[in-house]
Amino acid sequence: MPVYEVTDPKTGMTLELEGDSPPTEQELEELFSKYSVNEPITQIPVGTGENSTIADINQQPTKQPEPSIADKAIGALEAGLTMGTGSTTGAIGYGVGAIRGLARQAAGYMTAEEAQQMAEQGASDLTYTPRTQAGQEYVAGIGELAGALPPVVAGFSPQQMAGASQAAKASSLAAKELPSMIPKRKPEVMGGLSVGAAEVPVGQVRMAQANELPVPIKLTKGQAEKDFEQQRFERETAKSNDIGKPIRDRYAEQNLQLQQNLDSFIDQTGTELPETNFMLETGRMVDSAIRSKAAVAKNQIRKAYKEAEAAGEMSSPVNMAPLASYLNENRAGRTSAPIMKTIADELEVQGVGSGRLDDGTLQLGELTLGQSEKLRQTINKFAKDNDPNDLRVASEMKNIIDASTDGAGGEAYKRARGLRRQYAKQFENTGIIRDILGKKRGSDDRKIATENIVNKAVFGGSVDDLKAVRRTLQTQGQEGMAAWKEMQASTLRQIRNEATKNNQVDQNGNPVISSAGLNRIVTSLDKNGKLVNLFGAKGAEQLKLLNDVARDVMVSQAGTVNNSNTSTAILAAIESMSYGAPMLSVLKFSRDKIKDRALRKRVERALNNEGDKK
Repeated sequence: MPVYEVTDPKTGMTLELEGDSPPTEQELEELFSKYSVNEPITQIPVGTGENSTIADINQQPTKQPEPSIADKAIGALEAGLTMGTGSTTGAIGYGVGAIRGLARQAAGYMTAEEAQQMAEQGASDLTYTPRTQAGQEYVAGIGELAGALPPVVAGFSPQQMAGASQAAKASSLAAKELPSMIPKRKPEVMGGLSVGAAEVPVGQVRMAQANELPVPIKLTKGQAEKDFEQQRFERETAKSNDIGKPIRDRYAEQNLQLQQNLDSFIDQTGTELPETNFMLETGRMVDSAIRSKAAVAKNQIRKAYKEAEAAGEMSSPVNMAPLASYLNENRAGRTSAPIMKTIADELEVQGVGSGRLDDGTLQLGELTLGQSEKLRQTINKFAKDNDPNDLRVASEMKNIIDASTDGAGGEAYKRARGLRRQYAKQFENTGIIRDILGKKRGSDDRKIATENIVNKAVFGGSVDDLKAVRRTLQTQGQEGMAAWKEMQASTLRQIRNEATKNNQVDQNGNPVISSAGLNRIVTSLDKNGKLVNLFGAKGAEQLKLLNDVARDVMVSQAGTVNNSNTSTAILAAIESMSYGAPMLSVLKFSRDKIKDRALRKRVERALNNEGDKK
């Protein structure tokens, strides 16, 4: 709504009025009559600054009437308010304005003259201006006022008023010295390239990246530019019940959009599982697909061996003397590696060889390929999966058997052995796959609980484990591809859960995204290559982009957020002091109306990412 500034020619009083059209003369007459005084004022100031002029309403200078005792009292009171607010809130306003102006000057956003104007405006906003002639004259002559006032006027002593000038001078001196203490602004660096005047500003890059997400996110000016003062303004203003509501609404909207982006990534996987028990259901699908693939491989192996046996190739002789030598030489470790005793017993059951393992006299000659394969199956069946020493010895014995049978038999046997080696590599020698299929020794319990399969493969294992699971599932037809799809979705759900596991909620009741939690899990997956192996290069980049935007949205520079709310408490205390003083209340109301409009404009610029008005 337009704002119209009107001046009463009788009193010199200036008011700011809001309305759809300028007030009529009758409306102005009725308005100013409420503030009329007995003695007319014939001169009013026109304009401000160095070019100010005095307009004489009567065109002829008239002698000003001598102020009455009441006028002097009112003027003294006004002067006291001016000096009191000037030496306290005015000085604070000057200092804050000076710091803001100088910071923007150092950053290249303002000239020195504009910075000085910002400081002076800060002081003006928080200093009461006398309305009566007597008050204006008293302020002009501080020395006269200090001597004429009673010991305490409006809560301020003459000494305090006389010291206002020194406070202003000190503030001015500090403002002049401050620029030399502010370091020159360095060009921001992005991707190893200096971002100067010729390049796209980093703030615009951040905004463009946030818009690239499936659910675009609009950054505020402070979030995009990472300007300390702007971020502090936005964070502190957001605490205001009325003026800060648009910023709070934007923060809540951004928080929801971050979660919507994660949900979008989940939907893009094509998941068909519900949110409830998704880890258990995904684990079942992964387990089923791997077992199905293993079962198919075993059937192919059995069929190949039968074909080799039918061709008479399983009767081909092979020399197993190296296995007997290994057992005799390492018999001292038979207690810590029970598989050695198991193989010695198997040789005895098959009726091959002679001598005993206990005294190192075990001897083996030629065995058939069929007998050698049975020895190997015995090792696989009885080696203790949870005993590293037993597994090491079992592996060494299998290597000896494989070396002894290498090249033996015909084409059918060689094909069967090739299938068996491939099975061992994929299902027995790969830890994560072996553990998914295996059971705890002496128990029917799984080595990896079904609901823990995804966590073990993605978060608890190595990148090689993840690759093995992916390779196994993606080569298992539709069943395997569906399981891999659900693994991707479950991983994204875990990322979302990690980012929202805190107990905080926003103003709309939605969980607040934890940038630290999101960054921790995304960075952990990215640094060892799991992110790319899970989602491909494009998907990984999208997740990292979301992580970067979440930091822009949720993280502010240290010091921009006043967690103790000290400044808010101080403002509330100052506000409460005005309740008992009608004049102060009126002044505060008028000042706050003007400042509220300015704040609302600045909030609007922050939300729309617009530059400051100069």
